[in-house]
Amino acid sequence: MLNDLIDKGIINKEHLLLSYYKEIGLSENELILILLIMHISAIKNSSVSAKSISELSNFDEDYIDQAIDELDERELIKIKVSPKGRVKLDIEPIFQIISVKLSNQILSIENNVVYDSVNFVLETSLNNEQKIILNKLIKDKISDNSLITLVNSIPSKITFEKLLDVINKRINMKPKGYTKFNWLKSNN
Repeated sequence: MLNDLIDKGIINKEHLLLSYYKEIGLSENELILILLIMHISAIKNSSVSAKSISELSNFDEDYIDQAIDELDERELIKIKVSPKGRVKLDIEPIFQIISVKLSNQILSIENNVVYDSVNFVLETSLNNEQKIILNKLIKDKISDNSLITLVNSIPSKITFEKLLDVINKRINMKPKGYTKFNWLKSNN
């Protein structure tokens, strides 16, 4: 999803990189190097070389080559060589890593909301094994919103086992309603 927003220009890559470079393990020099690669790629729309980067910075070509190799080894960028021998630096792995980090942060926040709601009705707080069980239920059987609604309807403190019974009863309930077009049939 984040990649779609970046591709559509809704989210600025440079701002995203500046906001999250520490979280993905980039140093300030590596950040500047990546920003220079992005800048040169946008201007020249061609391959980026250590020489072209050194012309716009205080980095010498040896440092640039070494830093690019290290970024490639850490799988933060990809070095691609065209059939004509041109080297292209692909920085998309950086944004994929940022996207994963952001998604994990959002999931962590959502999980904390669910855990807080569940802990409110439990006699004892959730342990790690119980959180794993809840995560599996949320992933496979019940939405987090449905679980929170269900938990909020419980009037008194219960055990985790009793909570699982309540959840499983809700999951196993077959909603009664119209199936597609069954209301068109006559009752004669």
